[in-house]
Amino acid sequence: MNYLDKIKNKIDELLNKNNDKSIIIAIDGDSASGKSTLALSLKSIYKDKLAIIHIDDFYLENKGSIDMNNISSLIDGNINYKRLKEEVIDKLTNDNISSFSYSIFNCKTQEYNKKKEKINKKEKKIIVVEGSYSLNTNFLGKYYDYSIVLKFNDERLQKERIMKRNPSNYEMFFSKWIVLEKNYQKHYDVVKKCDFLINVSENNI
Repeated sequence: MNYLDKIKNKIDELLNKNNDKSIIIAIDGDSASGKSTLALSLKSIYKDKLAIIHIDDFYLENKGSIDMNNISSLIDGNINYKRLKEEVIDKLTNDNISSFSYSIFNCKTQEYNKKKEKINKKEKKIIVVEGSYSLNTNFLGKYYDYSIVLKFNDERLQKERIMKRNPSNYEMFFSKWIVLEKNYQKHYDVVKKCDFLINVSENNI
């Protein structure tokens, strides 16, 4: 049984246990490990029953610059967890709310999209929160029904993927963003605290 079949079996089990309630799943892990690809694979299986919420849509305003002299002490990235909890998680876990909308922040333009994203809980039985920093156990961990982390055991593969995907920003990824990710993952011990760990190199995601 491959990793996708295992995840599907677990989701189906949770759906049966939760009756008519939506379940919330986190997909966290290393840069270029296939988090978005996994979320889209699940979307292709469950179709309109599943909604994907991208953690990057909750980027903090005006937080693009990082104090590189202090980078080793930074653990939470640049995610607005407060807004994510208030606009999404609190609404998902409130049985009296059947639908809701949330704002999408574009970190490149530093503006909010005019159109909000709407979630109908009667239609969307599976909510996937996807992206690095999504499994923050201090802020969000207790709200997830299931959590998945994707990790490289071979850094060379990660470097190859990032070089192919972001050749102009390659150095910045490894001197800045990946350092921050490692700080966060170590601080919150996400590998040990997740429900399902996927070795990217072995599974060819």
